[in-house]
Amino acid sequence: MAGKIGTSELLALEYFHRRIKLPFPVEASWRRPAKRLWVDSGVFPVDKKQFYKFIEIYLQSIQMIDALYLWQNDSFLGPFEKVITQKYCPEADLLGWGELNHVPAPELLNLRWPVISPFVETMRKQLTKIAEIHQLQIDPEKVRQKTSECNFLRCPLLSSLAPSPFRNWTDGFEKMKETALAQKFDIAIVGAGAWSLPLLAEIKKSGRSIVTG
Repeated sequence: MAGKIGTSELLALEYFHRRIKLPFPVEASWRRPAKRLWVDSGVFPVDKKQFYKFIEIYLQSIQMIDALYLWQNDSFLGPFEKVITQKYCPEADLLGWGELNHVPAPELLNLRWPVISPFVETMRKQLTKIAEIHQLQIDPEKVRQKTSECNFLRCPLLSSLAPSPFRNWTDGFEKMKETALAQKFDIAIVGAGAWSLPLLAEIKKSGRSIVTG
């Protein structure tokens, strides 16, 4: 299981780990990180119960990470990201800036993989151009075959941008988890906002590999 902790998710974890959590004013309470999670990562509604349920599921997910990309260069979030990593996934391999240069496209072409993302139409078009995009020497026939075989699972756009088919974030997580686990694949590629790491953790439990962007 390889991925990264998003910025809005990290800010939510920072609030959760504060020794003193002020109930007011609004900008100092749980509402501030919860609203950012809604706008940037898709956790909805902006509700205290949902906010803490997300934190519970997300922390369980982090503990299952095998490789974590440390990408925060902010003077506050960078050190906190390392604190969270050391606390919840101390055995994970840590990757920093400049360590993700290898494009695994040739290896992926030999595997079965679904992509979970809101942007499936764009990805379908780009898949046929994968060799051009990454300047790779790949057999065009293999690319055509993978294009026809690749299974894209659409997750909703952020609820701050479009109405969601789910009642709340937790409901969406449970339904997308069921859909993902029902697929037959070797490795999953997930780019689904705040659902990403929790979905990866559930897929890992099933004995399969996953990576998120």
